[in-house]
Amino acid sequence: MTHQEAYLLVRAHFPDRLPQEIALTIDELCGLLTCTRQNVKLLLHKWSDQGWVSWYPGRGRGHYSRIRFHRQLREHLMELAIRQIRSGNIQSAHDLVRKYGARDGFKAAWTAWMSTQFGWRQEVTDGGNEDVLRLPYYRPIGALDPLNSQLRTDAHWVKQVFDTLVEWDAERHQAVPHLALEWDCDESGRQWVFYLRKGVHFHHGAELTSEDVVYSLNRLRMSGDRSDYWALLIREIAPLGPLAVSITLKEPNSLFLHVLASPRFSIAAKDHKHLIGSGPFTIEEQTKERFVLKAFAGYFQGRPQLDTIELWITDSVPDDSMYVPLKAAASEQPEYKCIRSKENGACYLLFNSRKTGPQQHPAFRRALALILDRARLVQSLGSDRFAPATGFHPSIMVEEAWEAPDLLELEGLLNQAGYRGETLRLRTYFVSDGAYERSAQAIAAQCEPFGIRMKAEISSRQVFHSSTADAELLLMGVVAGDDWGLFLHQMIRSDIGLWKSYLPAHTKEELEKLLEQVLMNPDGIFNVEAIRQMDVILQEQHAVLCLYHNIVSTVIHRRLRGVKLSSSGWLQFKDVWFSPRETQ
Repeated sequence: MTHQEAYLLVRAHFPDRLPQEIALTIDELCGLLTCTRQNVKLLLHKWSDQGWVSWYPGRGRGHYSRIRFHRQLREHLMELAIRQIRSGNIQSAHDLVRKYGARDGFKAAWTAWMSTQFGWRQEVTDGGNEDVLRLPYYRPIGALDPLNSQLRTDAHWVKQVFDTLVEWDAERHQAVPHLALEWDCDESGRQWVFYLRKGVHFHHGAELTSEDVVYSLNRLRMSGDRSDYWALLIREIAPLGPLAVSITLKEPNSLFLHVLASPRFSIAAKDHKHLIGSGPFTIEEQTKERFVLKAFAGYFQGRPQLDTIELWITDSVPDDSMYVPLKAAASEQPEYKCIRSKENGACYLLFNSRKTGPQQHPAFRRALALILDRARLVQSLGSDRFAPATGFHPSIMVEEAWEAPDLLELEGLLNQAGYRGETLRLRTYFVSDGAYERSAQAIAAQCEPFGIRMKAEISSRQVFHSSTADAELLLMGVVAGDDWGLFLHQMIRSDIGLWKSYLPAHTKEELEKLLEQVLMNPDGIFNVEAIRQMDVILQEQHAVLCLYHNIVSTVIHRRLRGVKLSSSGWLQFKDVWFSPRETQ
């Protein structure tokens, strides 16, 4: 314990409204601070030197001394917590506030100060003025490895540090050149050649060659994930000189360019101890409390205008902070604006067709579809971050108001399904805002008045995915991203959403036929229509019940230009810059 925190402990022990001068003994201070008499005397000496206290020692052991405090608890706590923040000890600062800041409205003052630290800032450094975007986040960012970029947030940060051979243009529904300047494919659809740009440099200065591409894609192939269809699709990768690469597939697949644009297929420098990318930002600092990216001056598409991106890892995110993109600002300030959009994908209910029970019967699934009031479910979540949905594509909305089902029809459906009042297990997993847990409980509550008994079971995501077989119903969510064709392929063939495991056989057959049409017609616009057809199949058979979309709220400063948002609401940081004048 430092002498600053020791002062906090002693100061908090004596309420501010007591007389400024307090009688106590050295032994009492020893007990309070859990340290020796010698250390207590050293602390008193330091506090006196800094003008925090006046100490009047008593004569003889056990006699009362007197202490007069000159520094209020609130003032000292604020200064110490701010010092911890500026030293990068973010969680330590919040721990101090939780421990000592319960009185006199201090937490409100602390939240107000924290709110001023987020968003866009211009800071003076040795190199001049820097544009800094500072954001709070609720968990540390893991090691940025393209192989571990399945989660949307991890995938977003991988994109800031690494590049792919091609990129997916969501507006034009097509792959566009990136590290690869151009590519060819033979008539069989199996043999591809990619031609690399000249002068692309990694963050450590080495120039991109075909050997780096071979290394990166072979690393993915040899990762040991036998369920990764796309990694297993590649039969061979070989360099064709320093700036061309040959990729041979085991079978033709019209979505191959789509997947090459995904973060998992990012290119890293070969033969280096740490993974090094060529992306627009480099990693400056990565700890449990801070994640800092710096603009890469040698980026092949031009240096980003934003100099620094900082994530402060904290479980005490202010409700009214101005930041991108976790939640909207609670207080309206004229220099900021909020952009809201529906996220592609949905939270949904999946029925376990492998387990004996009423959930296998279409009549039971139809009964549950009639019972569920999605608008009331969203309302029970107590947030404006959700919108009712009956499909994965945001254009498929719930427009009609829910009506209570006909009880005779409901009874007939449940009898047809053989439901006899047994308790069904509804299993889900923890997410940061607790939405899935509350959703499962709300669904059980909606079903109870109609005689359907459910028990909500909550676990970690890891435990959930290893223990789904014994539950009748599963509640989970999936984010589609910008490429609908790739989403359709992943849901049907990779089992990312457990459809391959638990959908009825005839439903999987229909979806497989739909996917084959996509593979025969790689046009991106057709892929969007295919998703709508997928939603219709799932709705008609009540095989999957979509519940709600996430609403992504992105709060940005009005001086922010070049704003492009991903489907999950994150800024494309390399395109962002700040204007001396505000935009409307």
